Amino acid sequence: APTSKQQNDSPAVRPRETWDAIYLQGSKVGFARTTLSRVKEGGRSLVKSDGELKMSLRRFGQESSQRMTYTSFETTDGKVVRFEGSAELGAVPMTARGRVEGGKMVITLTTKGKTQQVSLPWKKEFGGFFAEEQSLLNRPMKPGERRTLKHFAPIFYQVVTTELVAKDYEKTRTLTGTVELLRIEAVTKLPTGGQMQTTMWTDRTGENLKTSMAA
Repeated sequence: APTSKQQNDSPAVRPRETWDAIYLQGSKVGFARTTLSRVKEGGRSLVKSDGELKMSLRRFGQESSQRMTYTSFETTDGKVVRFEGSAELGAVPMTARGRVEGGKMVITLTTKGKTQQVSLPWKKEFGGFFAEEQSLLNRPMKPGERRTLKHFAPIFYQVVTTELVAKDYEKTRTLTGTVELLRIEAVTKLPTGGQMQTTMWTDRTGENLKTSMAA
């Protein structure tokens, strides 16, 4: 539970843990877990966000597992300090570490025992891995509202642009029953030109209770 001091922080940085069940064509195939905690580093208080996603699929009698983990360290006002992540999407796992230094995000990628370093231009207003969730919790959207976010995406390790468009409240089926939630259409554009479309349903506090993505 948050301390009395942490209760004065914005909702997006208070210690919490959430779990999501992942379904594909009606069958449960995995889970996602997100944990927020507070840590002390270099004499300052940081927000540590841990994310884990795991899926297990069976195709043509063969089972394959996918697992992704990502951790970010940010200041209490949302400034990214550093991150680390790993992806096991096949036979070749990949790990990544990055740190914001002098207006750049310096990233070290390791695959097949080989390491390379890249750097991206970085602005202090860029969000981290959980920028969408943080934005919605800090300022819940209203029907008809539009919002644009620039943030760092896990797995891609690139700065992407996400456009959020709030539609209206509608009766939505969840694992625990039907509730009235705000439907939000999100389009994430990648620097390479591709894009991902996602639909989210949030309650009136901005908590995302359901997500649908074309797979």
